Amino acid sequence: MSQGIRVEFDNPEQTIIRWDFKGRWMWDDWHDGASRALELRQMVIDTPVVPAIFNFKYSGPVPMGALPHIRTAGELMDPRDYVVVANGSGFIRSLVDAFCTLNPSFRDKVMLADTLEEARALIAKQAAE
Repeated sequence: MSQGIRVEFDNPEQTIIRWDFKGRWMWDDWHDGASRALELRQMVIDTPVVPAIFNFKYSGPVPMGALPHIRTAGELMDPRDYVVVANGSGFIRSLVDAFCTLNPSFRDKVMLADTLEEARALIAKQAAE
């Protein structure tokens, strides 16, 4: 299994960007993923909202010093978009909660889902509203 982070469209319609975290990854992988996500977003710039799914199902441990890196990526995100964190461990869920507490402007931009399928359903529900 390859290590790191893979960032691609989740569907053929190119309406969701999925980040797949695999094995041990580092912050350089995170920043490369953010650059790739920005490239993908530019490909569909006329699409009003392109949410991202962060799929942690096969992720190794989160590297130290997460909050500043997460904030930087959040600041680069298109203001119309949001993130659904899927398959997150208890630690990842706590990290998301701490991040949103420290950065209240992101609270409505980050959601949690137990599975990838639940993340997709949550995005479909948001799109229908």
